[in-house]
Formats: sequence, C-alpha cells, structure tokens
Amino acid sequence: MRWRRGARRANDPEPPAEHLHERLVAAIVGTLGPTLRRLAGEHLYAVALTTDDDVMTVDLLAHTEEALARLTGGAVDEDGTDGEAAAYLRWWPDEWGASSDDVAPDDGAETLVTLSRALADAGDAAPDHDRWRTRGRDLLDAALGDERVRAALAAHRPVSAPVLFVTTTDGDLARTVASLDALNPDHPRPALVAAARAYLSS
Repeated sequence: MRWRRGARRANDPEPPAEHLHERLVAAIVGTLGPTLRRLAGEHLYAVALTTDDDVMTVDLLAHTEEALARLTGGAVDEDGTDGEAAAYLRWWPDEWGASSDDVAPDDGAETLVTLSRALADAGDAAPDHDRWRTRGRDLLDAALGDERVRAALAAHRPVSAPVLFVTTTDGDLARTVASLDALNPDHPRPALVAAARAYLSS
C-alpha cells in the first residue's frame, strides 16, 4: 500500500502528504529492525501502530504467541479464539510485549517520537481538524501497509504473517476495524483476522 500521489486537488490548502508517508515508512522499518531482533525465535502474530484521536502521536507495538502465553500464564489458542481475558491481552496493543518505546531505531532512522512531532505539526497546521483526522489515519494505514514494511516483517524468523492494524488509544474502534480489513485482505490465517475483528468490534 502506498500513499496515492497526485490526489491533491487544486484548491486544497493542505500540503501533500508524500513526505510524511516516506518518513513514516523509513521510521517504521528502522524501528522494526531492533524490535524484531528482540523477538527472534518467537512467533509474531500482530503488529500495530497506535495513535490518538487527533492523530498527533504514533507508536509501534508487536506481540508474539510466546509473549502472550507468558502474560496469560499458560497455553493460548493460535487461531485467536481465546477466552475474554486472553483476548484482551492478545488484541489490545497496550498489553503487548514489544514497543517502539523500548528500542532505539537502526542507525540513520528517525524515531517515532520525531514522527509524532511531525504529525502534531501537520495536525496543528490543518485548516480542518476533522479532515486531518481522516487524512492522518489514512496516512498511518498506508505506511503500515507499505511493501517495504511488509518486507521487513517477512525477514522475521520463524516465518510469521502478523495481523496488521492501526488503532487509537482514545477513539472509536470502528476505524480500527476498517484498518484491520484494509491491511489484511488476503491474510493466510483468516481465522486469526476474524478473531481480531470480533474482539475489536465488541
């Protein structure tokens, strides 16, 4: 998924977002490197970006089946059909085992803290804040779904096909479900995506 270039209208007062897309993708890839190295040997099943309702922050979080089992104190269902408490630990990113807050990005990569400031500046400068919320979420979806991010994820061992989504810490989860559907249309584990959708829709 790429940010659609050329979509800006002639009377659109907002600057094009291609530069933010490229910076976000580079920062996500640079952050995934050390994050995945911390999770080497574990089965990665989900990666998410979290933001706030005004889309002025961004963090990256990831979780593995092994980290989930450590949280629940026992075995979990790999198709994601866990009990209610385990489903919360499986699908709510605040509880996940790896966060961009815990790693330094690879050399030369911007941090997601820096990108949060860039998002905040873009949101503050937007003449229409409701429109910025939609535009900002589209931007995060496009960055997480970019083929360069997917290539970085594909390098993880053991081979994993994590469910991807963008969510807010303080907003309507309907947009999270839309992100889940947009980023996982041909996922090899549809039952896992369905479990995520069921929890995030509840």
